Amino acid sequence: MIKEFITKVNLIERFCRFSTSRDIKIGVPAFVLAMGVWSLLGVNPGRTMTDPSGPIPSTSVASPSRGEAGARGSVGLASSPASASATLTAVSPDAEEMVLIPAGEFRMGANDGIDGERVVHTVYVDAFSMDKHEVTNRRFARFVRATGYRTESERIGGDLRPGVGLTWRHPFGPLDTLKGKGDWPVVYVTWNDAVAFCTWAGKRLPTEAEWEKAARGGLEAMKYPWGNEAPEGRACFGLDFENGRPMRVGSYEPNRYGLFDMAGNVGEWCSDWYGKDYYKISPSRSPVGPPTGKYRVSRGGAWGGPPNGVNLLCANRSFGYPTTFTFFFGFRCVRSVRHE
Repeated sequence: MIKEFITKVNLIERFCRFSTSRDIKIGVPAFVLAMGVWSLLGVNPGRTMTDPSGPIPSTSVASPSRGEAGARGSVGLASSPASASATLTAVSPDAEEMVLIPAGEFRMGANDGIDGERVVHTVYVDAFSMDKHEVTNRRFARFVRATGYRTESERIGGDLRPGVGLTWRHPFGPLDTLKGKGDWPVVYVTWNDAVAFCTWAGKRLPTEAEWEKAARGGLEAMKYPWGNEAPEGRACFGLDFENGRPMRVGSYEPNRYGLFDMAGNVGEWCSDWYGKDYYKISPSRSPVGPPTGKYRVSRGGAWGGPPNGVNLLCANRSFGYPTTFTFFFGFRCVRSVRHE
């Protein structure tokens, strides 16, 4: 009983670390959310498990049909929409299709946001290319097979204890596997794990400014990547911890740049250190965040969280320790565009 209690406390503490100030402000205490996580796991700390580390089937990623996307949020699901922007064929072991985000200015932040978001300011960002989709289990497994990399959660035994820990291979319970989840976004990856993948792929994480410019899709002063319409049927969000899960990437319509899941599904790591007041001193051209910090930025909301979709806003800022791993955090990559 004592071991079980300690395990629960450790899980709650880890979950509380990456709760955003917005979550607290809207009255969703991290402790309550963490207890929901524990009920989801249903873990007996004395149980053991095997490590099903076999390869994920190497079928290609395809846009799901409306029926394949599942019962949740069947309105507005994608069926191979045409990209609104030019796509690039990447020379990379990752081989994910990328979208060119044009250089230019945009208005970053929101006048009605919370602290850290309210300083609306004009930012110029150089052209770059961004992955059309969040990094999936299939893509991450390819990286692991090629390099032998072990994630930080695997190295310390996961969220619970060695042999029972939750990792990217077992994201929703110690007996959970990746079977049928090859095209789901990878989770339980830290900021450091994401950087390792990007380095292998010849890419990098986006800056916070690059991420927000890409998420807005060329729209000005809009709340969400698709505009100001309510988020129901347009993103995977607001699901409870017991039954909710992220969805297959590309299950909803892309934004005007042709990027999928820029709101909901999983939060996406950015390269920047988090600075609550950074917008007040941010340079107007290609900002890269504070020089040092305690937390790294995460953007885009996630499949869980507030049912009103407040964490889906383009201007919403979240953060976590570089060593944080959770079933809410994933990532996507970018590549700078060189000018000859």
